[in-house]
Amino acid sequence: MRYRHLIQEERYQISALHEAGWSQGAIAARLGRAASSISRELNRNRVFESYQPQVVGLLAMALCIWHSGSISNVANGAVCVSGAGTIPNWVSIDQRPAIVADRQRYGDWEADLVVGARHSQALVTINERKSRYALITRVASKQAAGVSQAIIEQLNPFAHMAHTLTTDSGKEFVQHERIATELKLGYYFAHPHAAWERGANENLNGLLRQFFPKHRKLEEVTDEEIALAQHRLNHRPRKCLGYKTPHQVFWEQLHSNQPIALRC
Repeated sequence: MRYRHLIQEERYQISALHEAGWSQGAIAARLGRAASSISRELNRNRVFESYQPQVVGLLAMALCIWHSGSISNVANGAVCVSGAGTIPNWVSIDQRPAIVADRQRYGDWEADLVVGARHSQALVTINERKSRYALITRVASKQAAGVSQAIIEQLNPFAHMAHTLTTDSGKEFVQHERIATELKLGYYFAHPHAAWERGANENLNGLLRQFFPKHRKLEEVTDEEIALAQHRLNHRPRKCLGYKTPHQVFWEQLHSNQPIALRC
């Protein structure tokens, strides 16, 4: 059998399943890969004994720096990528409060799209970074108006617990200022081709592909199936949460009397 390199989405799936306690054999069967490929991947990209799927992406960025000879250009998204000039008032993740990266508080969110076969419909995926709590909803297309409305509707019930939102620089997020204004949060964009900067969301998308593989058209997926996928993901114990579920952690905080943290 001809060897195929793992793509970044598969690496985040491996990370999510490994964190959830799946064996290497079970992960291999789920992804349709050889067990040796999974073992090699888990052992190759480790940092302090923990598998880090973003390592490959960081190496790719380092390669860009090597070829360009300019670190500053890469930091500004000007090398190996097209940049973010198509989104007005684009705000870099570099300006996001440091507390977000450290997961020191609740209320920092990430969002993305999972696109179905033939790119007709999509799922908006939103996750709270500290608890890994997920919100998933369908949109008829990748048009910015529908995507922004979906994000607003999903996060509005938790607006008091929404400090920041981070996405990639896809044109579907061009209405970021509308989202930021209505939800009263800070909106930041990850660097182009830097999926590891939204690692929790990439993990979520990888897990969601278990329910809705790339070859499946979302028009054939029912709202009940989407709700069930969200329920199962939020009620799956996570090692990083002390084997609590995202639902437990998020709703305990939501209903606690403790302050959520001041906005920065």
